[in-house]
Amino acid sequence: MKVLSLRIWVDLKLDGKEHNWYWNKRYENYDERPTFTDESVLEFVRKHMKLDVSQWIDKVDNFGNPEYDFEGFEEFTERKYTLRLNPEKMDHSDTRKVLLAMYGIKTKKMNPKKATWELLPDNHVPDKAIKPEDYNFPQEMADYLNAPANLFKAIDGGQEGPTMIELRAAANLKLIDVEFWADDEHITMNRNFFENDPNKGNEEKMYRFKAIDLVRKNDQYQSEGLLIWIPELKKFGAYDPEHQNLVVFPNAKPKDVYGNFGKYIAAQWLCGPDYLVKCGNIYDYYEPWKYFDFK
Repeated sequence: MKVLSLRIWVDLKLDGKEHNWYWNKRYENYDERPTFTDESVLEFVRKHMKLDVSQWIDKVDNFGNPEYDFEGFEEFTERKYTLRLNPEKMDHSDTRKVLLAMYGIKTKKMNPKKATWELLPDNHVPDKAIKPEDYNFPQEMADYLNAPANLFKAIDGGQEGPTMIELRAAANLKLIDVEFWADDEHITMNRNFFENDPNKGNEEKMYRFKAIDLVRKNDQYQSEGLLIWIPELKKFGAYDPEHQNLVVFPNAKPKDVYGNFGKYIAAQWLCGPDYLVKCGNIYDYYEPWKYFDFK
């Protein structure tokens, strides 16, 4: 059996952070081994990444691996291409286009039968049911979560985060504890609010509040905090309990979030000034001492 594996990466480094897009194609049982030029590789990128990156390329790395000696294969080879983009050739609009193409995250309905976890019975009643309206929870999102068909989602193209999620039904929403230090570890854009924080540097107390948790289960990570509602801010966010990082979406409306859950969930790993949706650490947009208990 003859096999050739073509692998293509597009890399962009911004502020010390690597962003990349990957695509591959497998050729089998060819009469003549396929060959590729830089232009043909660019055409694959245009077609599948849906963006022409040729004007921003700084360097193309082309690796032609020797044939591998695999039992059962008459021939097995790889061709690897890495297109490295130069951010100095790009303005802010160009950067957004590239990141949007790289992280073209899509969310669609998923058949519950594909879930890899135990599902709740339809008649399940939580022990500590909450009333969403008591926490400024938007009615539009509650209505969306009232429909069982809306609760199971598949997430494609995120490159980070889960690929399957089960949202909490409106009747199954729960509160979680959110706490974070008054430090600047996760700030990416605006240090002014942190510098003005009267509690900064205090290592004995933390900011603490209750948030509404929206994701019940997922296929890769701890589900708690992947997407939350912050009552004091009346905003959606994401919370990493392991690192005490609170991400906030200052402009997100319910229809934005349920229109593409994947973008907002992946923001916990990818958020920053160039991400697909406006997001950042709590200090990037708010003065936490004005909203939360510090204890």
